[in-house]
Amino acid sequence: MYAGHVGVAIGAHGLRRSVPLWLLIVASQLPDWTDAAACIARVHSDVPGMISHSLPAAAVLAVVTATAWYWKSGDWRGMLIV
Repeated sequence: MYAGHVGVAIGAHGLRRSVPLWLLIVASQLPDWTDAAACIARVHSDVPGMISHSLPAAAVLAVVTATAWYWKSGDWRGMLIV
């Protein structure tokens, strides 16, 4: 799965070079890292992956990451890529 996540990040970097590749890789890995953090914190739901891999959870992670990029750079097109 790691290669698939990084592949998406590399493809997105090709669309907008102003967004750093490391940021796109971090953004593509956030659901997995959130899942690991929830596991370490012993926070879990009845449905596996619901806290990190559900559409609402992925949407929240995406909005937070994209908004942080926009505040830092002011690049709204880059925000859409993130």
